[in-house]
Amino acid sequence: MYKRQPSYWWFNGTSWVLDGTTETDLTSSSQTYTQVGTTVVKTTDTITATATSASSAGDGTQRVYTTLPSTLSNTEHTTDFDLKITANASAGDPDVTPIMYTAGTDPFHTGNSQDGYGFDMYSDSGNGNNYVVRLIAKDGTDNDYSSGIVLTPQTQYYCRLVRNSATLGTLNVYTNSARTTHTSGSPQTLTIVSGSDRGKDCTHLQSGAWSQSGSTSYIVSNVKLQNGRSTLIE
Repeated sequence: MYKRQPSYWWFNGTSWVLDGTTETDLTSSSQTYTQVGTTVVKTTDTITATATSASSAGDGTQRVYTTLPSTLSNTEHTTDFDLKITANASAGDPDVTPIMYTAGTDPFHTGNSQDGYGFDMYSDSGNGNNYVVRLIAKDGTDNDYSSGIVLTPQTQYYCRLVRNSATLGTLNVYTNSARTTHTSGSPQTLTIVSGSDRGKDCTHLQSGAWSQSGSTSYIVSNVKLQNGRSTLIE
């Protein structure tokens, strides 16, 4: 479990800031998104995907993306977000990326050399109508994946995506909003290849379809980023 650390104020040369880190609400109404396609929509404070899908090549035509306030740290950042899968898995093993930080605005998919750090969610016939989520760090066409966590549709989850260091990431999925009770299989960690560009210099957040056929629906909300920290401040 990640404990909230004591906070402090320091002078950055211009003004006093709390701990050198600010929390950014990436789903607030003031955060501007670009929409590609029709099935993934950013509303006032929510990202909603309805029966979103991709071609077998993963063309990235169904997604939304936004520019981060600053380039994501390559060693430490933490993102809290709420996730709910709103439809059972369909045939074709759909694969989507509800939260994916990317090094640019190009779509994140298997056929594109887009660097990224985040997680994907895919259906698996071995898990019935359920989905599997896993952490991803991508450098061009090379990927590092964590082991998966099985999620049940129509269940509200509370998640925490962490970059602990240049070579370590963690995906936590909780069943309560206080983020104290892990769902089964959580957390999962990912060892990132040392010296690689996997998940490096990300400037945007994307949400949408990645690859495979079939379709899925989900809601992402309350996306809160603290850049430069792997433990949260109050």
